[in-house]
Amino acid sequence: MQGEAARTIDGFTLSNANYQQAVNLLQQRYGQIQKITAAYMSNLLQLPQTSESFVTSTIVWKPTSEV
Repeated sequence: MQGEAARTIDGFTLSNANYQQAVNLLQQRYGQIQKITAAYMSNLLQLPQTSESFVTSTIVWKPTSEV
């Protein structure tokens, strides 16, 4: 285990007694995929909308000299 998940259970001492507590904590934090997805989608929908002119102005066209 690595990254944020490892840091989540970093405070647990390695023992049989703490195993289930660590698993429960990880499931509570990361096992709710639908809630996490809904939260991300909600945040995405709250972002300001871009206009078509903004999108087309950010596209850079680079002609190539190859024939």
